[in-house]
Amino acid sequence: MHPPNHIVEELYRVTKDARLGWDGASKTFALIQLYHTRDSERTFFGDFWRGRGPVFGHSYDPLQKVPMLIAHVKPEEVFSGKVIPMVRRWLTPIKERTMASARKKGHEYQSQLNDLAEAGGDRLYWQAQRGTSSSTQIANKFVTEDDKALLRGDKIKGVENSFVEKLTTGGMPIV
Repeated sequence: MHPPNHIVEELYRVTKDARLGWDGASKTFALIQLYHTRDSERTFFGDFWRGRGPVFGHSYDPLQKVPMLIAHVKPEEVFSGKVIPMVRRWLTPIKERTMASARKKGHEYQSQLNDLAEAGGDRLYWQAQRGTSSSTQIANKFVTEDDKALLRGDKIKGVENSFVEKLTTGGMPIV
């Protein structure tokens, strides 16, 4: 089975050392990475591809490069083009992926807090309008500068970056 040429070309544009191969034994495509010969013996990732099936895409010098099996890919993922975003994601360094995940979680967390704060504020406003609220009044002379800054909104800190801060300060990564 042959992969579509536009998929092979796009994979080559994403990274010059990636190829697709056909593994007839498992009836799947294989994502192959070309390693330099001196690096292929030192790597712990991947199996040698020699003799398993054809390698599609641009030609390479077999004296300089050794094809290594990285992952099996279903034919549906190749023909639909899903293999390209998968390879792009794998090429993104783990630190960037972890930070993006932390930012996303922080944004969701901030959104949930905003929803809760809005619902709580609506409830307090409703109670105040009914006259059942029992709020205490504090004399101005007892209000500190920190309290005034908080009431003005100067000290309100969002939680969107709380997961990112945890990563940068040495906390456990949350992914």
